[in-house]
Amino acid sequence: MKFKYKITTPPHVQLGDISKFLPGNFSVEIEKEGHGHSLTIDYNSSASKEKSYADLQKEIDRIFFLTGIHIDSILEEIEDDDDGNTTMFQLICSSPSISANVAESLSAHRITTQQWEDNNLSVQLRLWTLAQKEVTLAAKVNLLFQIIEIEHPKKESYPEYKNPEDTNAEPIDFPHQMTESRLLRNLVSHSKGEPQQIQLKRYCRRIGLDTTHDPTNPNFLSKIQERLHIPREQAKEIIDGKIYRTQTS
Repeated sequence: MKFKYKITTPPHVQLGDISKFLPGNFSVEIEKEGHGHSLTIDYNSSASKEKSYADLQKEIDRIFFLTGIHIDSILEEIEDDDDGNTTMFQLICSSPSISANVAESLSAHRITTQQWEDNNLSVQLRLWTLAQKEVTLAAKVNLLFQIIEIEHPKKESYPEYKNPEDTNAEPIDFPHQMTESRLLRNLVSHSKGEPQQIQLKRYCRRIGLDTTHDPTNPNFLSKIQERLHIPREQAKEIIDGKIYRTQTS
């Protein structure tokens, strides 16, 4: 059973020879007419369009994570031995402002075919892609922390944020990065008001805030934006550690 997609890249971006970075049942051809490429996913047995979409989506998300380039896809045709029909759908595509070649960029990262034995990776890549879109700051924090929380679901992964001696003293240091990511998530997930949880109170004092989520307050948004790199770097490290790469000689 075959699913044929039309895939296009933003202006000034070329796909190049990306077939070697994709699963063996994926094939990519340059269209003879017009711009763009056709990508066919060939299954040995019956498969649903939802499966083909999921298989393609995680590869698109992996490419986006590694290159920052969105690939647009439209399902054009389904070939079935017993029956045939045509279904179409489209993903949102945003355009980078620089020229790029997807295959060259993947080669620079030493990327090879992903085996996908980690069931969480496709979800984490999807969350990463969503976090890079034009969403609210609170949504970005939540999406990035979900990547972390999938990998580290247990409470023990987040060391307690406490002062060395006097619990009423002003915090000197920032929390452990894992804990800070969780506290940031908590901070933007509670409506405006005085923080109640002790660790969250300490964290608010440390970054100069006296309230939980207030999207109308420029100071609140500025303080969260300043610390956004903490969950972002952790989420990126988690995903990056699962990406298949060729060994260096």
